[in-house]
Formats: sequence, C-alpha cells, structure tokens
Amino acid sequence: GVVVALDRKTGAIRWQTPLDDAVLGPIACGDGAAICSSRTGEVVAMALDDGRVRWRTRVSGKIPVLAGCALAGRFRGAA
Repeated sequence: GVVVALDRKTGAIRWQTPLDDAVLGPIACGDGAAICSSRTGEVVAMALDDGRVRWRTRVSGKIPVLAGCALAGRFRGAA
C-alpha cells in the first residue's frame, strides 16, 4: 500500500509514503500529521509536509485494522 498526498490546487503529487499493506479506512489529518490504520494491524502517523513516518504502533496483533482514525483535540505525536 501507499499513502499519497496531492496538492489541493493542482492535483500534483506532493509526497508518497509506502506502507507494508493497504490502508482501508479514512485518514485523519491535523496538527501536521496524517494518521491511518493498516491491514498490518498498525496505526501509522506521517508528517503532512513530507510524508515521513513519525511513529507506528501495532494495535491488533496482525489482524487488519478496518476502522478509520480520528483526532480529538491537539495531536502530540513524537517528532
């Protein structure tokens, strides 16, 4: 799988971040991060400016995470 950020005005690709498997739910964005769940059983946070993985954590063993992520309040992920 891959997460792709597009320029909202031109549609040009700004960055691409490859992941180990597909992202099935919506991606939550805020406070400089894009957070998504993955079929690998992980939740992954990427920097909005360049797509660099800020952190990743396994939440369901190896069972795919089928739900999307959500942000409430300020995101305080590790840089």
